[in-house]
Amino acid sequence: MFKSNSTKISIKDEIFIKSGQFALEKKAPFKHKNSYADALILFSFLDFVKINSIENAFFISYNTDDFCEKKEGKNHLHSDLVDEFNNTKSHFYKIVGEALNNIKEDILSKEELAIIEQMQNDAKWDDDIILCQICEVSQNWVSEVHFQSKIELIDDRIGSFYNPKQKEFEFSENLPSSYKPHKQSIEVGHCSMCNSEHFICIECGAINGIWDGEYNNVKECCECGFNYLIVSSYDNDGINIVEYHIFKPTITCEKCGEEFEEENMIGNICLSCEEEYSYGEN
Repeated sequence: MFKSNSTKISIKDEIFIKSGQFALEKKAPFKHKNSYADALILFSFLDFVKINSIENAFFISYNTDDFCEKKEGKNHLHSDLVDEFNNTKSHFYKIVGEALNNIKEDILSKEELAIIEQMQNDAKWDDDIILCQICEVSQNWVSEVHFQSKIELIDDRIGSFYNPKQKEFEFSENLPSSYKPHKQSIEVGHCSMCNSEHFICIECGAINGIWDGEYNNVKECCECGFNYLIVSSYDNDGINIVEYHIFKPTITCEKCGEEFEEENMIGNICLSCEEEYSYGEN
């Protein structure tokens, strides 16, 4: 339906301004948090139906926290937005079933609608809002990041971990193990406004936004400094493919200053420098 029967609406400058005015005045949808992306969607919709003289258009959103207020124990369109809908002869619905019943009665029973609404009210909507780090810095506005998928994490450290089946000395029985289980995926999300990619660090759980120049380079976690390599490439169909890699840990040789993987080191000296030190003139 969205691919073949939808119209993509561009966001006008005046919509950005109007959303900003509502934010400054703390009107809905800015009562509880900075819902700039939600405001842009709503006001773009209202502007579109008004310009195109579309009457009785439906705006459907589960986001009752931002668009609604409670009256007599039920959620209704917020009073800050009532005139906006009346002026465009549009209608607001919290769930699709309500809109369908308005088109044709009794598609859903009152009991079914009540169950859906109760499930919606019981859910913890917007409990863990994550804001786009890229928009905040580059555009000076606030938008949300939605984490909806996990992708494969290519971990080059596999094989270098401590083997949990290996026998240990008796005195080490009560000591903490150095073994870390291999994590095969990483959570990735995208900004609802600029589509910038963000990921959750597997070591400390910090959110990291990715700038364009950080692809195909080493990316440090903003909190713990853990290193990732984020590779961006395109397949034959022009589809962007992003892969996340973790390097094997490296140690800096105290003699030559170069970095080497642990198996190529003897203590803090690389094999080459150790050989030169042991058998060379010095």
